[in-house]
Amino acid sequence: MAAQQTARSHSYWRLRIFSGMYIGYVTYYLTRKSFTFAMPSMIAELGYSKADLGILASGLYLSYGASKLVSGIMSDKFSSRIIMSLGLILTGLANVLFGMASEIMTLTALWSLNGFFQGFGFAPIAKQLTYWFPSAQRGRWWTIISSANNVGGALAPILVSTILVFGSWRIAMTSIGYLAIGMGILVALTIRDSPETLGLSSVKEKKFKANSEESTKAPSLKEAIFNRPILLLAIAYFCVYVVRSGLNDWVALYLHQSKGLPFSFATRSVGWFEFGGFIGSIMSGWVSDHYFGGKRIPLMIGATTILFFTISWFTYTDVDDPWTLAALVGICGTGIFVPQALIGLASAEYVDKRVAGTAYGFTGGVSYMGAAASGYPLGYVIDTWGWDGFFLCMGIATLCILISLAPLYFSQQGEPKTAATAPV
Repeated sequence: MAAQQTARSHSYWRLRIFSGMYIGYVTYYLTRKSFTFAMPSMIAELGYSKADLGILASGLYLSYGASKLVSGIMSDKFSSRIIMSLGLILTGLANVLFGMASEIMTLTALWSLNGFFQGFGFAPIAKQLTYWFPSAQRGRWWTIISSANNVGGALAPILVSTILVFGSWRIAMTSIGYLAIGMGILVALTIRDSPETLGLSSVKEKKFKANSEESTKAPSLKEAIFNRPILLLAIAYFCVYVVRSGLNDWVALYLHQSKGLPFSFATRSVGWFEFGGFIGSIMSGWVSDHYFGGKRIPLMIGATTILFFTISWFTYTDVDDPWTLAALVGICGTGIFVPQALIGLASAEYVDKRVAGTAYGFTGGVSYMGAAASGYPLGYVIDTWGWDGFFLCMGIATLCILISLAPLYFSQQGEPKTAATAPV
């Protein structure tokens, strides 16, 4: 009877905590992408160029990348619940203030500050998943919560475009900001740090033979970051975010300017990118758990290969049919979100779970250096060499993902390792 009660308590808290984290991260993504879909209205009202507004995107990505490592270390040492909820409240406040500003320097500073608080979102989630879900189930849960990116990304254009029908980009930004503040309070009330804080037992992990010194020795920051698999994953993640952020930020404008689609249809096409990404994120964890024995690399290489040929189709064929273009955008979403979802999980699985947040924070921080390259640099490329130059950059970045992942293809990865790389 006691065992059944304990099991019910575990199930209740897992569902409650997972739901709170999912809703919270959807809201994080709304406050991150709100600017993207307000951009055309901002250009019309304020008169800034694409390169000018690209500076804002780069500022967010740079500060977000730096924050990921900081929040990863913090989440391993302090309360994940407080870090995640506080970050959501502060990112909401940054959106509200952004909607009240006009000067490019003020807008850049506020959006960079927003990026820093954005980094308080997923590193606490990475830690929570390793404490609340056993490794045998973690792949599917990790990728399910990764789909919050796509849900938030799909909701953002719907919410912003709907508000723009009845109001201005300022109203859109402030409304989403106030929503985030409310959701941050809800997250603080919903989630808890670990089973032990509620008097419950820790999750059961698969048992392996291990040297007792290796099992009990606290892993160091150096051991969590500076090893070959983590460094290769970080390089691949950098390139993933060049492609993901580049397509997400610029493809609506490309479809409108180059293909002549109405802007409303072009904006909704980004929803296809997120829908394809949702499918890729959800399926990647389950497929890698059940068909690849927990190995993430082979599936990532396959999805990236499909992405490369889809980007080539964009570049070298003259496709004008709106629905064909929307379908291609959706395939790109599926292709890029498989490695986007799995690299973070692979990073956490290559290290001791006591430093899972740090390892994820490091690779995630490097990834957003790549996202920063999709802001001003890509805006400059488009202004200078047009959309052909943009898609050439996307193709080169995709090839770099494949080159970085290839050395890890036969690596024995799937269970959490100690800092000394021995199984625990």
